[in-house]
Amino acid sequence: MTQFPSLNVYNLNLANVAAPVPSGVALAPGSDTGSSSTDNVTANATPTLLVRLDTTNLAGVAFSAGTNPATDPPGYKVAVYGNGTLLGYALPVGGDIFSVTPAVALSNGLNFITARAVIIDPRSPTPHAVGLGPESGALAVRIITGSPGTLGPPDLLSSADTGGVDDDNVTTLTRPTFVGTAAPNAIVRLYANGLLVGEGTASSGTGAYQITTGSLGDGVYQITATQEDLAGNVSSPSSALKVTIANQSLTLPGATAVQNVGPVTVDLGAGTVNGYAGVPGASGKIGIVGIPFVNLDTGNGPLDILGTPGDDQIAYRPTGAAAGNLNRVGVGQLIAFTAVSQLSLDALAGSDLATIAGTNNPETITALVDTTAVSQVATLLALRSVTGSLERLGIQALAGNDVIAVTTKDTVNAWVTADAGDPGANTPNGDVLRIIDGSGRGQLQNGPGGAITGSGSFIMNYAKTTGRQTRIDYSGVEKIVKR
Repeated sequence: MTQFPSLNVYNLNLANVAAPVPSGVALAPGSDTGSSSTDNVTANATPTLLVRLDTTNLAGVAFSAGTNPATDPPGYKVAVYGNGTLLGYALPVGGDIFSVTPAVALSNGLNFITARAVIIDPRSPTPHAVGLGPESGALAVRIITGSPGTLGPPDLLSSADTGGVDDDNVTTLTRPTFVGTAAPNAIVRLYANGLLVGEGTASSGTGAYQITTGSLGDGVYQITATQEDLAGNVSSPSSALKVTIANQSLTLPGATAVQNVGPVTVDLGAGTVNGYAGVPGASGKIGIVGIPFVNLDTGNGPLDILGTPGDDQIAYRPTGAAAGNLNRVGVGQLIAFTAVSQLSLDALAGSDLATIAGTNNPETITALVDTTAVSQVATLLALRSVTGSLERLGIQALAGNDVIAVTTKDTVNAWVTADAGDPGANTPNGDVLRIIDGSGRGQLQNGPGGAITGSGSFIMNYAKTTGRQTRIDYSGVEKIVKR
């Protein structure tokens, strides 16, 4: 009988432990682009992905590097999937965290990222036995690549379009508000002449935005807008909206408008200027309400001034043969003008006074009182006034020995006030008042108070012709000449 050696006996305890399930998948810092770093929306189509895997139950099991489980060393791997397709195997970066950057881009839109442990048991010859652990919960990642659509030009909010005309894009506000529509939740940025001046977020529903800019100085600006989507993609700038800031002054046409052929009209009652081309809005008018200084170049054309329905005191000072400035007393606004071929005033309704002022030089100031009154300082730009709408025509001489010459006509009833300056500041016979009968049959009479030294009143009466008369009140006069 054959004897066999005794056998060793071993006690084996086999523990069959399931592969761990990854407890989390996330975008790596820097891969979640856009304004939020936690919204899982990115413009990076190959973002770095992080997987958390508790390796406690894998103690003693080596990590298997490589990308082919069938031939790689035995151990464990962490596989990462996008929409069920393998993206790659994550490498350990410490603390049970594994990282992978897909070699193939994810598709635009929503992608579901999952991970699982892969166990490789040795087998010879290969391929090894490969076991797959349970799949993790999915991380939803939205990929948005490419620039968002270009916005339409921003629009100046109607209430921010001050100055009296709410669609001329001229405003007195230094921090105007603009509105428009972008993609919902997009970040909208406003630029003035290419410089960032404001930023806001479009509404989540309609995409409407309303943004108030930082402080802008007086001038003309090209306002553009861009939008940034949730992934951080930025659109091209919109076409520009031309906006004029006129907090202290406005120059026309300048860069705000275009010189036009024809008269320029300033309506003091409405607070508008009309007669320039290239002005947006239905009326084509530019609002000037609340602008302290308005400078007009009429391009060698006529300038017409319209008064208000109320009582006006309008002061005009010529500064050149085609230039001058004008203001309505009590209103903090000066209107200066150049390149004017003819200056006309229609004071409209109310009890109105229009005064022409001289300079500090000795000069002759003339006034022709007719259906259209014409007053002029030397050879400077004359003022033509509709006498029927003007209750008084004023003449204000300043320093120097001046001559005030008033020519009356029998066509209108009129009232002229002439101030030649302080008599004490002039030499005897320094300031002269000449009263000229322009129709030839007038009777000059002393007015209320009679003629006294320095000041008084005359009435040129045309009782023999039309029954019209012109009253002339004067002051500061050293000499009176009647013709």
